[in-house]
Amino acid sequence: MPLEPAPLQRRAATRRRWACPTCDGVKLAPERARKDDTRTYCLPCSEKSGRLVKRVCEVAEARRSKQKEKATERAKRAKIKAREGYIVAGFDFERELARLWRHPAVKTARRNSGRATPKLHIRRGAAPTRSYCGLAHYSRWEIRLLTWPGRTVGDLLGTLLHEVVHMVGVRNHGPAFGRTLAMLAEAIYGIDAWSGVHERRGDWRGVQSILDAQLEVRFPGADRVIDETTTAAAG
Repeated sequence: MPLEPAPLQRRAATRRRWACPTCDGVKLAPERARKDDTRTYCLPCSEKSGRLVKRVCEVAEARRSKQKEKATERAKRAKIKAREGYIVAGFDFERELARLWRHPAVKTARRNSGRATPKLHIRRGAAPTRSYCGLAHYSRWEIRLLTWPGRTVGDLLGTLLHEVVHMVGVRNHGPAFGRTLAMLAEAIYGIDAWSGVHERRGDWRGVQSILDAQLEVRFPGADRVIDETTTAAAG
């Protein structure tokens, strides 16, 4: 005669304390009790108030409170990590971008005066790239900068101002770009980047090279060399 399998025995659910928020009444019930389980409601308080008073599972409430604290701490760490991502070689480029965008000379040159400060995205590479060292992304309204070990803060500052010129509305590298870049360099950093540049051609490359070289000499901390090799990004 074949043996019949023994019936499965279900483990009884562990009962937790369910406390009433208005009185000291406590009932024992499963943590995941059914919604219509009368043990999860304080009937005397419900009768007094005229509305159902639901008890609170103390264990579940403590767990939710702990998870909320962990989520808040994670969000705080993520915010600090993102904030630190804008600091390259001890220089805060997000703060510098905000200062540039609020500068009267930039406000005068801006064709989109109502736009907020562009977002900043900094990518850290291990070596220089031929593709770009900075980019003005109009559709996303953000400026992208690329850093690598050996690049100076002044060089990155010059690239930041270069992209700001693009964001104010001068999109093409023509004579207007060179003149606007030189105007902002003199108004913001006190650098005459136009002298010695062929005015008719508006050689923006000459203006850029003068700006980068003078920034490392005249701007505090711009001569610092970037030695970070991490590929993390901010923004």
